[in-house]
Amino acid sequence: MTLKFSSAAMKAMGYKEFTEAEAISASFSSITIYQVKGISLEANSTEISSGTIARVDYRLAISSSINAACTALLQDNFTDDEEKWKIDSNCQGPFVLIQIGPTPEHKCANGHIAVEKDGSIITYDCFPTVRAELAELESRVLPPIISALTCVFNVDTHYVVFKKITSLFTGKTSSGILVRDTRIEFRAEGLVSYKQANQQVAEKLDLVKNLASTLNPKASRFFSLGLSEIDQLKKFLYFFLELEIETHAAFGRINHETEIKKLLDKNGLPITKLIQIQLTGLKNIYDKFIWCATCEWPEISDSDITEFKLLKKERDNIAHGSTSEPPPGFALRAEKLAHKILWLAKN
Repeated sequence: MTLKFSSAAMKAMGYKEFTEAEAISASFSSITIYQVKGISLEANSTEISSGTIARVDYRLAISSSINAACTALLQDNFTDDEEKWKIDSNCQGPFVLIQIGPTPEHKCANGHIAVEKDGSIITYDCFPTVRAELAELESRVLPPIISALTCVFNVDTHYVVFKKITSLFTGKTSSGILVRDTRIEFRAEGLVSYKQANQQVAEKLDLVKNLASTLNPKASRFFSLGLSEIDQLKKFLYFFLELEIETHAAFGRINHETEIKKLLDKNGLPITKLIQIQLTGLKNIYDKFIWCATCEWPEISDSDITEFKLLKKERDNIAHGSTSEPPPGFALRAEKLAHKILWLAKN
């Protein structure tokens, strides 16, 4: 919910009212900024990628400098003093910026604005329709991109996190004047980084472009919600939901008769049909997970199956009211298995 302030309060914050005669028309983009924890980039490196997901175009920049990434997308710095901003916000690079837009031109005939020394304009909640339009596009694009980035950059020996730190709604008038509206959120967490060369980053961004468009939209949504959640109960449940969705989807793709014949080729049709009937009637998610591991996910190990069983047991305990929180560390364990399944289950 957007806070409303009196005219006096807005004036004290440096805003002034404008009227129909001073109407602003601009086309807007959203810029969502993530801090990347767990990797380091080469000095002064910035990589750019672009693609289309769910019929929505996006551009992406990754850099150790937030200003460099912002300039690559918008031809404008994010902040006048990047080092001070990093200290004040407790955010260090690298950064990933994802741009969606620009939208068609929108007009605002009244509200409050602040004019910067460079001539750019900051509006205060003057374009609610464009916010809603971009938010709807973000909901379709950001979850698969962040899920794909997490899959691509995580390796067995290093854990990489993409944490949202701020969003910008930025636009330009027909005369090229910059119009901005910002909202900022910050979080803290410590990780050990591993080095990524420019070529490695570029190759991984190509993988992200292809992977993001093939991920299960529902699964990637819950996975991205889990990544951004602080509460350990919600985090655990989001990741387990992703595991359930991918398991049901994989189970539905399996040609059970073909897979059974591979396992029981020497036993003839009667036993094959009998087992097929049993499989199509499976309801327990754990049993389905085992069958999916056998037929769809050969990289899943016995220890992964045991891990899923433990996670399911804790999910059931929560659902049945036996406990109100997962055990310490179980949210991270669910995340790691969810990440593995998301990568294996890509279409």
